[in-house]
Amino acid sequence: MMLDASPIAIAACLVWWASTGAILSLIGRGESTYRWSMLGAALLGVAAIAAVVASSRATTTQGAFIAFIAAIGIWGAIEMSFLMGFVVGPRRGPCPPGLTGWQRFKVSFAALAHHELLLVAALAALAWLVADQPNRVALYTFALLWVMRLSTKLNIFLGVSNVSEEVLPARIGYLKSYFRKAPMNALFPLSVTGATACVFYFGGLAASPGASDFERASAALLATFSALALIEHWMLVLPLATAAIWPWAPAPERSAGSLAIGHPTNAAHAGSDPAATGDRPHVRPQVISSAVGRGASPVEATIVDIPRQPWRTK
Repeated sequence: MMLDASPIAIAACLVWWASTGAILSLIGRGESTYRWSMLGAALLGVAAIAAVVASSRATTTQGAFIAFIAAIGIWGAIEMSFLMGFVVGPRRGPCPPGLTGWQRFKVSFAALAHHELLLVAALAALAWLVADQPNRVALYTFALLWVMRLSTKLNIFLGVSNVSEEVLPARIGYLKSYFRKAPMNALFPLSVTGATACVFYFGGLAASPGASDFERASAALLATFSALALIEHWMLVLPLATAAIWPWAPAPERSAGSLAIGHPTNAAHAGSDPAATGDRPHVRPQVISSAVGRGASPVEATIVDIPRQPWRTK
């Protein structure tokens, strides 16, 4: 009897949705909680590595799913270290205005270098751990995540219309200056085509009548994640906010100071005027005078009148 891949695909989607939402929720709790959250993520990563080793000899449906979950756990711990600002890059500041081409790429890579090197190191470590083992689902899952996320980063660098800036907390808010907003870029069609090809390739393996249950389960998991990566790529050009998918996850904190001075988003790279995109706060003089009259400084009065942004919670 052929294994039904539908429950596996549904379970993979739930894992993706729940794990991503959990990370966003932890980030949104504020910087005062980041150290404890990162400690928990590190312990989870260690447990996930142990699960990779334990499941690497199991050629069963359960073994494939355990390896898949373990890879997600390792990936999630590394993503948290990035989004919480612990492992980012040697460059900790906004992109200098006016840079283009190779110069802009170099400073952009410097802003992410440590994170990218950690991902490559983790991928190499997984390859070593399962090198001679029959269950390599953890390695394949992590490799697929790495390739698809690298594609996403390159598309954001080249220019897309929806970069989900709202997920960045204050301590790495400067990364927005490396983003470029544009309706489309030359890489995007290739990225979408590649992700679609992965969906059909792994989907074909999952439906192969000559494959074992383990092989079908493994392929179904990879096909599902390829489909999710395809959806995430399309989200780069569609006006869909992250809050629409994870409405229960609080938005990350933004520092009042960075908002008051209009934290640089390098509009030269975005090809738009900050005032047109809403990056520059609008201030009503009468509100300033009223606030100053209550004892607030002009700067504080400016801060209190910054309009509520889409990523702010009520």
